[in-house]
Amino acid sequence: MIRRPPRSTPKPSSAASDVYKRQDKYLNDLRNLLDNIPHLHLVFVSEGKRADWGLPGQVITPGIELDEYRSYEGTEPKVLRVGNFIKERDIMMGFSAQEQILFGIPSTLLGLNPTLPGAKISNSWEDLKQHYRSHRVYLNTTVEGWEDGYNLAMLEAMATGMPVVSTANSTSPVVDGHNGYISDDLKYLRKKILYLLEDREEAVRLGKNARKTVEERFNINDFVAKWREVMEGAAVIPACRWGGRPYVRGTTTGNGGKNILLAYVSYPATTARYLEDSLRKTHNVVTVGPSIWPGLIKKWNLENMGEEVKPHDIPCGFDIDIRQVVEGLSPAWQPDLLLWVESVYGYLPKGIGQLPFPTACYLIDSHLHLREHL
Repeated sequence: MIRRPPRSTPKPSSAASDVYKRQDKYLNDLRNLLDNIPHLHLVFVSEGKRADWGLPGQVITPGIELDEYRSYEGTEPKVLRVGNFIKERDIMMGFSAQEQILFGIPSTLLGLNPTLPGAKISNSWEDLKQHYRSHRVYLNTTVEGWEDGYNLAMLEAMATGMPVVSTANSTSPVVDGHNGYISDDLKYLRKKILYLLEDREEAVRLGKNARKTVEERFNINDFVAKWREVMEGAAVIPACRWGGRPYVRGTTTGNGGKNILLAYVSYPATTARYLEDSLRKTHNVVTVGPSIWPGLIKKWNLENMGEEVKPHDIPCGFDIDIRQVVEGLSPAWQPDLLLWVESVYGYLPKGIGQLPFPTACYLIDSHLHLREHL
């Protein structure tokens, strides 16, 4: 993705303006695409990334498995940096700042950086972790407005127990003098690096706090729990929101009416909505299906319908096996009939032909989709 410029960036050149115009077009195209995806769940790795995209969604920051990173030694008085193409991505990675801070100071650069003499690629995960353990201090210079104040490599270093020296960034987990040093004064950062290269005990003290910071803010257990919540929320669990209750919305008529499982895409203007209202007068109706989504409401100019979209008794996605829905129904409420009403194209539950009770369909656009109708 092409990043948004930081707020403090001066007026861009004409070339940069072209980039930002392309960025805006890309973002608009993306939003139009996402608007047409029902039941969309967006997840961002940071607040900064969410702001970059300008889209709503949940933030789940990285999770670090602390047991995989431990036993900091800091016996090698050198600075460690990790990153790919950091010179070419100077505007994001702060390579120029690194050059000023580290002039004449021994350092190791791991990553794919073919234009930088001495840079090397770590030959294994164990080799990478050994660099974290052995080097005295980690240097981070990600640039605010373009990158977060941390990346995965920096968090891995902290989890190992390395202190971090970082350029100022409001999203950085580094607290000056607590788990490392942070400032927008490059001379100050250089001074602190030289200090840590001379004082291993201070590096160990800061590193212990750095590890604790990762444990508190980037814990793998929190990461897994949040992703599990997102995935379970997005998964189709047919009767979970209905809860297996035998009747819904007072639909028990007491007059010998039939139990009808009614499947369609919910929105006020669809024919199925009128059929539902009529059927509920004399039958016990439970509805199942997805609902129309905001992007389609806009596309079809339905903003002035005057009614909100009513969720189904059993909400689900477009790609649903109706047999799973039936299995999740309460034994006290079993269908006498499934009625599928054509509505928004694309919703036709699987498994209808294998249901053990009568099924029926009500077709709307009979002049379209002949093969699917047959």
